[in-house]
Amino acid sequence: NEKEKEKVVENIEYDPWVDTDKSRPLESLNKILLYLVNQIDRKTTWAFWTKVTDDIAPDYSKIITNPLHLGEVEERCLTNYYISERQFINDINLIAYNCHQYNETRNPHLIPDIDNIKTKCSFFIEQKHKKHLKMLTQLISNNNNNN
Repeated sequence: NEKEKEKVVENIEYDPWVDTDKSRPLESLNKILLYLVNQIDRKTTWAFWTKVTDDIAPDYSKIITNPLHLGEVEERCLTNYYISERQFINDINLIAYNCHQYNETRNPHLIPDIDNIKTKCSFFIEQKHKKHLKMLTQLISNNNNNN
C-alpha cells in the first residue's frame, strides 16, 4: 500500500526540549535520536530491524562488509553511543547503502522503504531540529574536552 509506505516515519510534531537536560547532553541527544528511531514504522520496515544472516540472504556476509540494522541503532541510542547527530546519520546512511548494495537486483521492493527512512531521518536532524541537536553535540564535545 503506497499510503503505508509514505508513513514509514510519522510526521509528528516533536519538541526536543522535552527530552533535553543541558547538564546531560549525551543522554539528551541519544534520547532524541531514540525518539526518532521509534517513529519508524516497524510493520512496514521489518526487514531493517534485525541482523541479516546468510540463511535469510545468501552471500550477504560476502557482499556486505560492514552490516548494521535499525535494531542495533536503537540499542546504540539506549546505551548513549552517539556523540553527534552526524554519527547517527552516518549509521542510517550505512544501512541504506548496504540495502542498495545487496538488494538493488535481488529485492528492489526494499529500496523505497530504506530511502524513505533515510530521507525522513535526515529531514528530522538536518532541517527540523538542526540547531538543537548541534547545541547538544557542542555541549558533548565541550564536556569531552574538559575531561
